[in-house]
Amino acid sequence: MANFFSTQVTQLMATPPTRQKANLLGGRMRFSFGQFTNPASGGAAIADVVYWTRVPKGGRVIGSLSRLNYATGAASCTMNVGDTVSATRYMTATSIATAGNTTLFLRDSSGQIPYEITDESRDLATGLPASTNDSDLKSVVAGADVAASQVIGLHVIYVAD
Repeated sequence: MANFFSTQVTQLMATPPTRQKANLLGGRMRFSFGQFTNPASGGAAIADVVYWTRVPKGGRVIGSLSRLNYATGAASCTMNVGDTVSATRYMTATSIATAGNTTLFLRDSSGQIPYEITDESRDLATGLPASTNDSDLKSVVAGADVAASQVIGLHVIYVAD
């Protein structure tokens, strides 16, 4: 019977071993939360931005554990979840018309490598963040205005070790 190894195990067995990123091995999970209650009048409308929470530079969101939760809202209203680099980095436009929750996703264009939360400034030699900026997670309202008094919350699990 043949043995096969994940990319991470292969990197650990290399000589010298390749340093693993915190979201892949040994990172401590942290929690960040943002809640928004739309005002009864004059609230968030199409193209408005809701800022949820801040994650420190170099933070790595664990998409499978992070969720956007929402009460019943207006028909056709959608939200995405992104940051200053990409408006849809963590969730594309998703309907928030019916009460529920949506798990964030966290894949690059090839569908394999988790993103880091940093601004676009990176040291290309080391791959580490080159700036001191934290990242604000945010959503853009689309389709229709957010319903009056609708409550929406973003639960984010991340590692930053």
